Amino acid sequence: MDLEKKLKVTKDYKGGKWVMVFARQSGISHSTIATFLNNNNKVMETAKGSASLKATRLTKIQGTLSDMEKLLMTWIQDQTQKHISVSTMTIMAKAKCLFAVLKEKAGPDYNVKFTASSG
Repeated sequence: MDLEKKLKVTKDYKGGKWVMVFARQSGISHSTIATFLNNNNKVMETAKGSASLKATRLTKIQGTLSDMEKLLMTWIQDQTQKHISVSTMTIMAKAKCLFAVLKEKAGPDYNVKFTASSG
């Protein structure tokens, strides 16, 4: 889930919306939402930290990460269509590789660090 969706889940949950209702409406699994809500403090810290970034820098960061996620999803779908199973570690390694290529294209002033997680 992206940060925007996580903030919406938090707002809806605090407003009394049930997790199962949001899961059905969004197409996200109940367990993913429940895990996120259990780790909600981390997300809120991230949201607060990102608000202080300059808009152009934030756009560039989100653009590069978003591009990497799109490329990664395309790669995973391609592997699935070819009936090639991929492990979490393989996906994480591919994400790091894609990010490195995109970071290089972004230029020398792009100094964001990316660590792939299993989530």
